[in-house]
Amino acid sequence: MVSGARNTPAAIIGQLNKEINAGLQTRELERGSPDLAATVFMGSPDDFAKFIAAKPRSGRKVIRAANIKAE
Repeated sequence: MVSGARNTPAAIIGQLNKEINAGLQTRELERGSPDLAATVFMGSPDDFAKFIAAKPRSGRKVIRAANIKAE
């Protein structure tokens, strides 16, 4: 998944997304990903937008559930 500056042409975002997803499928990255302490997943620019949009909501749920207050 890839994002860019607000006015980046869709064709450029699409090409970057294609190339990054291809790179994420390499054996080298697959073998190295446990060392990265990260989860590697692929998707479209729309998938990325949904992922980012969901993040603040999930963070708020955790903060409320843990009763975390600003000091």
